[in-house]
Amino acid sequence: MNDIDELLRDFRSTLDEPPRGALARARSRALANRAARARSRPRWLAIPATAIGVTAVAVTASLLFGQSSPPGTTPTAQPGSAAPPAVPGQLILPSSRRFADGQWTDEPPGHITVERDGLLIIDNAEHSSRESFQQYVAQQRAEFAQQGASWRYPTAEWLEALDPSPASLLAAIQSTACGGECTEWQVWNEIESMMARGEVVLPPRIRAGLLRLLGTFDGVTAYEDTVDGRPVRVVSLPDTVEVRPGLTLSYSRAELYIDPDLNRFVGSGILETGRSPDLPQCVNTGIGATPLPRPTGDECLEVVPVDPPVRVAIRLWEQTLETPAGS
Repeated sequence: MNDIDELLRDFRSTLDEPPRGALARARSRALANRAARARSRPRWLAIPATAIGVTAVAVTASLLFGQSSPPGTTPTAQPGSAAPPAVPGQLILPSSRRFADGQWTDEPPGHITVERDGLLIIDNAEHSSRESFQQYVAQQRAEFAQQGASWRYPTAEWLEALDPSPASLLAAIQSTACGGECTEWQVWNEIESMMARGEVVLPPRIRAGLLRLLGTFDGVTAYEDTVDGRPVRVVSLPDTVEVRPGLTLSYSRAELYIDPDLNRFVGSGILETGRSPDLPQCVNTGIGATPLPRPTGDECLEVVPVDPPVRVAIRLWEQTLETPAGS
């Protein structure tokens, strides 16, 4: 496995909904030293981060990036099969395990509850204010009623009717995101957000189409690695920062994990590939901290490689479908 084409040839996505406990994998947010260019948060994470733990499962604290990977190419394979049949009122119960800041946190199934039709978040066990959360739920419902099915609020029928070509999926994403003109990083975040809420109900041809779309991004690579002692196929995109015209730096890569047996996206992570030079004025103090004086020269505008690279943030997710009694 060394490019997107080969990855997609094996990405059958033809299995039925896996049993409870089968999916398990992880992704997480941000590198502290990426404050200079924080990736935009998915819309559904607008409520406090502790409130929205949609997904993750175990992995060792010192996961390392095992092999270099060549650039991705445009995939061509066409896997397919039906998603689990839609049931009116069906819910998605996500669970997750996250690794960040040197420790793991777990969130049980049902911590967040997502309504399958529209992927609306309708419960959040840790939200500090139930009143404000209910206002958020009401806002989602009002937007869904007004706008209809879309990338922001997809229904089973809308997903089934999507054209899985990269151009069409990109247009569908941009129709409700980024003011209609998304950067590759914004599209990556939109796809990640969709996967975290409702990967389990994506039609396989749409999973494959999203992988094809990711394969068109600059610098995307695919490779095999191990997460939580288990082999995964990884799709990876460098997180680049344009510090000035003509000078772009990259300190990390975002990753999406595919279980080769389940043929599903099962998590995501951040791989630290470089650091700023170890000089006082080059140390990033983190978001919200008092910034250090800016360097007067170019001594900080370089990347010291982390060899081997290290996964500093991981989120492995699992999603279970629940049919309400009487449905």
